[in-house]
Amino acid sequence: LIKFKNNQNIFVKGNLTINSDPDFLYHFALEPNASSAVITVPDSIAQCGTNKLLISAGKGITYSIPLINWNMKNKSYAIYQMINMDTLMNDKVTQIFRNRYLSPRSPFTTLQLPWQGMGEWCHPLDSADIDDSGFRKAAIHNIFATPLGFSFRTSSDSSHKNIAFTSLWNNYPHQIIIPLKGTASHAYLLMAGSTNYMQNHFVNGVVKIFYTDGTCDSLQLINPESWCPIEQDYYTDGYAFQLKSPRPFRVYFKSGAVSRQLLKKAVRQTSYDVNTSKKKNGGDYIESPVSNVSDRRIDGGAGVILDVPLNKSKILKELKVETLANDVVIGLMGITLMR
Repeated sequence: LIKFKNNQNIFVKGNLTINSDPDFLYHFALEPNASSAVITVPDSIAQCGTNKLLISAGKGITYSIPLINWNMKNKSYAIYQMINMDTLMNDKVTQIFRNRYLSPRSPFTTLQLPWQGMGEWCHPLDSADIDDSGFRKAAIHNIFATPLGFSFRTSSDSSHKNIAFTSLWNNYPHQIIIPLKGTASHAYLLMAGSTNYMQNHFVNGVVKIFYTDGTCDSLQLINPESWCPIEQDYYTDGYAFQLKSPRPFRVYFKSGAVSRQLLKKAVRQTSYDVNTSKKKNGGDYIESPVSNVSDRRIDGGAGVILDVPLNKSKILKELKVETLANDVVIGLMGITLMR
């Protein structure tokens, strides 16, 4: 259900579409400060994950708004294609904090990130053990099934690489490109990587999906809205650290579980008063303050399921993953297209 308001002091009329679908076109005409009627989007149009709402208000004025709903179910007859990117995998996901990230670095004294790629100046030896044994085991015949109706191609063999990392560190390329073809209405992505407080609320990287006509659809990887640290759950306090969109699904590597509340299922957190950082009586499952970040650690680490709505009338060319921020590693583990 969708309802919107004309906040201008002029009369506005135009059209509204969802996911560039020609079968759904809503005409509106709104007086100043008037609201539209409640618009029902058919299940045949809405998709699991991100839906692209486009409002054309005349005189070349358009508004593109992402509407995210992971509770939707895609059409039962939808065709999903898992893209084979085996030859593009450049490491194992378990290796992310076992590397030495030594260059490029400042030659001067700085409060720089420790060489293992996580931690900070007062916790220089901090690290996390990423364990993908459950994820590998759950990949039956190299297919990892999710409760969302689509699956990802990934190797169940622990000796095989299962992620394509990118980074501004010299350990990995700054970007990777995966060739695509045909048409699709949606791309679902399984990703994993690192980020930290210094990369909060700005673009860490970007996923761009290009068409043969030169245009593209993209997803900005922003901490914490659409990009999260592999070793822990999001920290949110309703102030500086807050989510502006629904939590995505995480893939728990040690067990192979898929959930939007991994930490709350795996670890009982201690309850704190966010103003005094003192424990409350009868602790419950709530967010803890920054001083207790270890309370949000995910044993074995977790990936994240993201998505990009596509224009199904255009022919696909390639997908590009690019890291834009320093001190982070961004990896792609799987691509599944909804044809």
